[in-house]
Amino acid sequence: RVFKGIFMEFHAVNELEEALLLAMKGKLPHDQFLKILLKSDLFIPSGVDIVKSLREVQPVIYERDNLTMIAIYTDASRLKKLNELAPYCVQTNARAIFEALDPDLGIVVNPGWPAGFELLPEDRKALLSE
Repeated sequence: RVFKGIFMEFHAVNELEEALLLAMKGKLPHDQFLKILLKSDLFIPSGVDIVKSLREVQPVIYERDNLTMIAIYTDASRLKKLNELAPYCVQTNARAIFEALDPDLGIVVNPGWPAGFELLPEDRKALLSE
């Protein structure tokens, strides 16, 4: 599937991205997308190599409305733009990432790409409690 964003096309390269495009088009219910998300692997760019724990990650950070958001991607190929800023990447299950992160952090999925979304801290907390 292909999604045409404002500046570029987004070609889905895995099941999660297929589901994301369907959800963005209203063809996949939100709750079904979230189930797929929690079972999927995500990719976190990091300024340092990760040895033992997700807590070692030095993520790419965005500030929005006094809220700290970290960048997470649906496929490793989406990180190419960040090689200089964050030369390392950790791949792990979304649920594990969401549970390990500081509860006050928000998440930006696929920043810089036309297919993505944000999860505020309270959204992440609600998602994990389901």
